[in-house]
Amino acid sequence: MLTWIKGASFRIVAFHIMLFSLFLAALLSVIYVRTSAEFVEEHQERISEEVRRLKAIHQKGGLPELIKTIDLQSRSSRLHGLFYDLRDSSQRQLAGNLELPVFTPGWGEASFYDEPNDIEEKDKTSLITWGFRLGTNETVVVAANHERADDLLEVIFNAAAMMAGLTLILALATGLFTSKTIVQRVNLISDTSRAIMNGDLTRRVPLQGSGDEFDHLSANINKMLQRIEELMQTVRQVSNDIAHDLRTPLGRLRQNLERARLDEHTVESLQQSIDDAISETDQIIETFNALLSIGQIEAGKHRERFAQTNLTDIVQRIFDTYQPVAHNKQQQMIASIEPGIHIQGDRLLLSQMLANLIENAINHCPAKTRIEVTLLSGSEVATLTISDNGPGIPSGEREKVVRPFYRLEKSRTTHGSGLGLALVNVIANLHGIHLNLSDSGPGLTVKLRMTTLKTQEPPVPDVGLERTT
Repeated sequence: MLTWIKGASFRIVAFHIMLFSLFLAALLSVIYVRTSAEFVEEHQERISEEVRRLKAIHQKGGLPELIKTIDLQSRSSRLHGLFYDLRDSSQRQLAGNLELPVFTPGWGEASFYDEPNDIEEKDKTSLITWGFRLGTNETVVVAANHERADDLLEVIFNAAAMMAGLTLILALATGLFTSKTIVQRVNLISDTSRAIMNGDLTRRVPLQGSGDEFDHLSANINKMLQRIEELMQTVRQVSNDIAHDLRTPLGRLRQNLERARLDEHTVESLQQSIDDAISETDQIIETFNALLSIGQIEAGKHRERFAQTNLTDIVQRIFDTYQPVAHNKQQQMIASIEPGIHIQGDRLLLSQMLANLIENAINHCPAKTRIEVTLLSGSEVATLTISDNGPGIPSGEREKVVRPFYRLEKSRTTHGSGLGLALVNVIANLHGIHLNLSDSGPGLTVKLRMTTLKTQEPPVPDVGLERTT
C-alpha cells in the first residue's frame, strides 16, 4: 500500500482530486449563494406586490378597511406564507399575526417561535420583512416566511455535500487502483530489467494482452531485448570466430619466425621467411581492417557522406575492372546494365559492396563458370543481380554466410577472412537495400533491391575501391 501511495501515478491522481475538490467547493458555494438569492428575490417580489395592494386599500377605504383586510389575511397566513403587523403611532397593534419588538423601515429580517415557550433553533421561523409608514403615522410590516427556502437550501447543500463526499471517496479509490495497476506493470518491467542485469538475457516483459500503452511499451522493450540478445550472441560468436580464424595465421607467423631464427642460415632463406611472415601479418591486418569497417558502417558513420550517386556508372566500372580477372580464370562474365539509374548513398561503399560480390563469385567458382551482372530499374526500385552457375551455397547456409567469419567448409582452404559477405550485408543495411541469396539451379543468385531517385545530378567522381573477401 505504501508503494502505491508513494508512486507518481497516485500523486498525479491526488493532485487532480484536490483540484476537483476545490472546483466542487466553489461550485457548491456559487449554487448555494445563487439559489438563496433567487429565493430572497422571490419573497421580496411577493412582499412588494402585497405592500402595493395594502397601500391601495388604505388610500381607497382608509384605516378601517386596511385593518379589516389585514385581519382577514392574518387568519390565512399559513396558506399563503405572509405575516402582518399594523400598529398605531403609539406602537399598539391594531391588526396582524406578527408581533415585532422594533419597527424597521424598509427591508429587514426577523424571526419568531411557533410557540411562546419554544427555544430550540429548529422551532424558529425566519422572516423577510418590509416596513413602511402610513400618512396618519401608523406603521405596517409585511413579512414572508423564509424558513421553507432555508430548509430547501439545506436539503440541496446536504445532498451536494453527500455526492461530493462519495465522489471524493470514489476518486480516491480510483487513484489507489490506478496507482496499484501502474506500479504492478512497472514492477514487471523492473523485475525483467533486474534479471537481465544479473545475466539472464532470455527474460522478457510479460504482456497482459490488453493492447494498452503498457503492452505496446512492453512489446517494444521485448524487441529491444531480443535485438540485444542477438547482438550479444553475435559478439560472442565473432569473438570465438576471431580466436579461431586468427589462431592459424598467428601460429604460422610464429612458426616462420621460429624457423628463421633456428634453421635459416642464408640471406635468401631469411628473406623468404620474412616475406612469409609479412604475408601472414598482412592477412591479419586485413581481417582487423575489415572488422573496423564493419563496426564503422554499423554505427552509421558513413551516412553523412550520402549523396545522389550514379549506380549505372558504378556497376559498369566494377564490371570493366573484374572482367579481365574472370577471363584469366577462364570464366565468362557478361553484363546487362540499364543506363541512368541513380540512388542515394555512399559511392565508395556501394563500389566496395559490388566488388566483394563479384570477387566472391570469381574466387569460389571453377573455370568455365558463367557470371552475369544485371542492373534493371522498375517503378522507383532498381534491382542489381549477380548470378553464376557455380557450386552455389546450400539453402541452410545462406542466412549464415552474411555473418562475420562464417565460411563454408569447402571455402576454408581459400584465401580470405570470411568477412566479405558480412561487409556486403552491413553496407546494404546502411543504404536500406534488401539483400537476398537464392539458388540459380545450379549456382547462386544475389539480388539487391534499392530505391531509385527521379532527379539526377552530376555523378560523384570515383575515389577507388576497397575489397575484402
